Amino acid sequence: MQSKNAQTSSPGIKHVYGQVFTLGLTAMLVQIVMLREFMFVFGGNELIIGVILSNWMVLTGAGAFAGKKAINIKNTNRFSRSAMILLGWIPAILLFVIEFFRNQVFKPGIEVGFFQIMISAAVIITPFCLLSGFLFTYLSGIVSHYNQKIPAEKTYAIESAGSLTAGILASFLLFFLFSNFQIMILLPLCTCLLLIFPLHINETRPLNIIIVIINLILISLLFVMKADYHLKSVLFPNQEILLFRDTPYGNLAVTKSADQLNIFDNGKLLFSTDNQIANEEAVHYAMAQHPDPRDILLVSGGISGITDEITKYNVDHIDYVEINPFIFNIGKQYTRSLEDARIHLIRQDARMFIRKATKAYDVILINLPEPSTAQLNRYYTLEFMQQISRIMKDNCIVVLNMPSTANYISDEAISLNSVIYNTCKEIFRHVLIIPGEKNYYLASDKPLKFNISQNIVNKNIKNDYLNQYYIDTLSLQERSDYLLKHLDSEAEINRDFKPVSYFYYLNYWLSQFNQGENLLWIIFSLLIILLVIATVLLKPVTSALMITGFSASSLEIVLLLSLQILSGYIYQVIGVCMAVFMGGLALGAVSRMLVFRNISTKQFVMLLTFEGILAVIIPAFLVIPIIQSGIVYALLAVLLLLFGIAFIAGVLFSMAVHLRRGGLTDNVAALYSADLIGSALGAFLTSVFLIPLLGVMTTSYLIGGLLLVYALNLIFRRKHSY
Repeated sequence: MQSKNAQTSSPGIKHVYGQVFTLGLTAMLVQIVMLREFMFVFGGNELIIGVILSNWMVLTGAGAFAGKKAINIKNTNRFSRSAMILLGWIPAILLFVIEFFRNQVFKPGIEVGFFQIMISAAVIITPFCLLSGFLFTYLSGIVSHYNQKIPAEKTYAIESAGSLTAGILASFLLFFLFSNFQIMILLPLCTCLLLIFPLHINETRPLNIIIVIINLILISLLFVMKADYHLKSVLFPNQEILLFRDTPYGNLAVTKSADQLNIFDNGKLLFSTDNQIANEEAVHYAMAQHPDPRDILLVSGGISGITDEITKYNVDHIDYVEINPFIFNIGKQYTRSLEDARIHLIRQDARMFIRKATKAYDVILINLPEPSTAQLNRYYTLEFMQQISRIMKDNCIVVLNMPSTANYISDEAISLNSVIYNTCKEIFRHVLIIPGEKNYYLASDKPLKFNISQNIVNKNIKNDYLNQYYIDTLSLQERSDYLLKHLDSEAEINRDFKPVSYFYYLNYWLSQFNQGENLLWIIFSLLIILLVIATVLLKPVTSALMITGFSASSLEIVLLLSLQILSGYIYQVIGVCMAVFMGGLALGAVSRMLVFRNISTKQFVMLLTFEGILAVIIPAFLVIPIIQSGIVYALLAVLLLLFGIAFIAGVLFSMAVHLRRGGLTDNVAALYSADLIGSALGAFLTSVFLIPLLGVMTTSYLIGGLLLVYALNLIFRRKHSY
């Protein structure tokens, strides 16, 4: 790293380990918070998650590779002090940039396109990712220079242990006590506290103490000034923020403009109050068709005014369930829509409730946004509709909705609607599409008709818009027939573990920016070509580690998405899942030092093969009845599998450091970069392409096969330089 004369000015080994641990803790906290923040600011879907994670890992890998130049740093004490201070403050500055410039760069209310999000994410996170990646290689080099007998994987394990701690703290403490911005402005406290401890025995500490005091003053001022609230107000111009909080199901925000309340979940507008046309269409297209609706199940949207429309009928019972039960608190505090005694609030995941329900209903109203995420897609699948059919009375009518095609039907909209229509037809004998503010899908086992206005008159229902003067029956039928004529009868069925509708929704979303399916396939092809070229050109062990990173990241996405499908309860536990994953990496790296003392290529190949076998058997775990029966069992199964995958990946990284020929710093930089770049490709390709198009099961088999192929590749290239 530097000359022996300079070694006396190097930080003590324990202090360096403290920096490595803090690096892991900070990087994981910032990653989780930034993901949540980008999801909220840009309106979250899996494409955004894939873009951010991919950018994050590639940029961190680039920083790690650049860390090879750390050998030229002369004053390690000064650099370490400056780097740790920057590491603490950069995240808060970046969070400020995300929120403040969202409506400065892009017009308020205008949805941001794919390329704008990709470029914005890359630009915003670059400073932190490059610095954190550089620091990992730099600190690994310091540890090795301090004592060459200390294996490099120990640094990797300590950094992973910091990440594990961050995940646990975030999931069980920080996200309950602080907002995202408050967590970010507390980070400098963690990093600058390292300055209090002496770097070596002869060092004076006045400057360090002054720096800590200045940091404490700045942090206190930001808390007292309520900087978080002022930043959030920038995101909602001309609106009053009534509520902004994280819940186990997602981030909720409530704003007020004039007398209208707007409810956002993870940055996506769920519904607004006082939208009378939308409320009437969501209820009366279905309710007016039923001869005597008594028992009603409502999934989401009740506090927008929908419950007021339902109670116009002579109903006996309304079971109201939300995808986020905390919305009920909003309804009670800010509206009067829940005061009717016939409304029964169900504080449970909607799918879990429907799966276990013993009561049958006359009308089931599913008033959710379109399947733009894996969470929302759960309510548009064949399995969900099968569960719905089990609790239907003889004349029951089910209604759900999709984006409107009343004025124009694009090819992307046709594909999306075809999937939903064909999925409904698999379960229900009759499916009617009524184009309006949205495309309303009415499904039942009894015949359905368009004479809604006459039914409303016969039932003596008084509506402001849906009445004999507003509804033109002939026009409704013509628009419906026109849409049906264009639908593809051969379109795939949307399933829990093969969520094709959210791929088609991503395609539909991109088409609004003149970026449709061709763009997705171009990106897919380029990334596959990049992966193939990299693995061919790199040394065998380096390419194998890239595939290990690709596979571990892909399987992590597979398991997280499976947990979302099984329980719908991933937002709060994502920190725990990431913590368990990082814990597996740390323990894997440490275990290698204890178990595999004499490392060989044969052992490396065996572990790579075992990881492939584990990937192949994942689908068998997911279909076990006990895992599908409740949230706890699903979470435990996913955590166990995550730990196993990460543990093997940690052992493989530790082995690769010793198998690859080259200097220690060069090995760490090359392998850490390869691991991160492979992970980036895995996160993006799996979330956006593989799972939607192939399904969870086939994706797992494909990843397992890929690992086995690379195990064979190592065997055939064993004579080459590793």
